[in-house]
Amino acid sequence: MEANWTIIADDLTGAGDAGAPFAARGYSTCIWLHGHAPAVLSGFDIPVFETSSRHLDPAEAYARVKTALTFAAGRRIFKKLDSTLKGNILAELEAVRDALPSARIILAPAHPMMGRTIRKGALFVHGEDTGQRLPQAEWLECLDELPATIEDGAVYAGSGALAQKIAASLPPKPDSSFRPCHSQVAVIAGSRNPATLAQVELLRAQNLAGVSIFEIERDSLYSAAVQSFLSSLPRSALLIAGGDTARAIAAHLGADGIRLAGEEIPGIPWGVWIGGAFDALPIATKSGGFGQIDVLAGAVRLLRGESI
Repeated sequence: MEANWTIIADDLTGAGDAGAPFAARGYSTCIWLHGHAPAVLSGFDIPVFETSSRHLDPAEAYARVKTALTFAAGRRIFKKLDSTLKGNILAELEAVRDALPSARIILAPAHPMMGRTIRKGALFVHGEDTGQRLPQAEWLECLDELPATIEDGAVYAGSGALAQKIAASLPPKPDSSFRPCHSQVAVIAGSRNPATLAQVELLRAQNLAGVSIFEIERDSLYSAAVQSFLSSLPRSALLIAGGDTARAIAAHLGADGIRLAGEEIPGIPWGVWIGGAFDALPIATKSGGFGQIDVLAGAVRLLRGESI
């Protein structure tokens, strides 16, 4: 199977989750932030387009995905979706259908490693029924489990687990990965998910030298206080918890994207910024509800170049 995939994700942590398995497989992979994609795409095997559309109204989300698809002519599509079914799932898949009317669209959002399972179209998180159900449409094929094989020609939509399966179906390339090594790490947490709160509390208790922790309320993501914090921060590796937080920090820094390197810790994709005030410095992201309680401490070690 050829590595001619394009990924479209509705937030930045999701873009990282989807792109990292391809980077780990040896394919050069780059996230382009919404509004920052270059006119001509070159130099990367797997382009990832982040649309910042999860919290928009459905019509605007549809339009952003439709625009992202114009960069993907002749390439296969993986539409990254939140594994807890947040966002404008049906509207964004309708944009794919309208752009590729003859393609089969297969939805498989399960992510068993992270406790997200589907039973008869219902979403369970760590065994608890969330009340969320897969969207229904006659043109959409919904799977409770990850597909056994990746079919030629089909469009796939789903979680980071499905991205891992697609990447694993591709032939590996020579290892072109790079490693982070930065003594200063700033941890920025905007997610109020209980998992992230516990992870931050444990990291703070460890009182690691060279590690600063900054917690942000959701309604302050684009505030002058956050801009001031970043302006006063020495050039550091960043570890960001929460997709909306990661996107806000990228905007404050003036970044265009992220060159992905991989995902040595499940749920913590990392790479380096492209453009902006922290150009070429390491960046790792984590979705709010993911990870064991010590995952942030492990990610700090990763960014410092230490064993994990």
